[in-house]
Amino acid sequence: MEEQLRQLMAAFAAFKEEIKAGQDSVKEEMKTGQKSVKEEMKAVQEKMEESVKDEMKAVQEKIEASQEEMKRGIT
Repeated sequence: MEEQLRQLMAAFAAFKEEIKAGQDSVKEEMKTGQKSVKEEMKAVQEKMEESVKDEMKAVQEKIEASQEEMKRGIT
């Protein structure tokens, strides 16, 4: 009976270790996933900022071209 109890206790301890290892693994996967999402969000934000800068530059160039045409038309 005592031997069975020891075996049961050992099996339970091993089971607890497996559960803990599984929890640690899930935590690591979540951290990795969060890091990946943050990196992707940063990349998207950088691309958006670059696109906005390009659009603003294009608009500025059009404004300058229109102003130049207006100056030529007035003189």
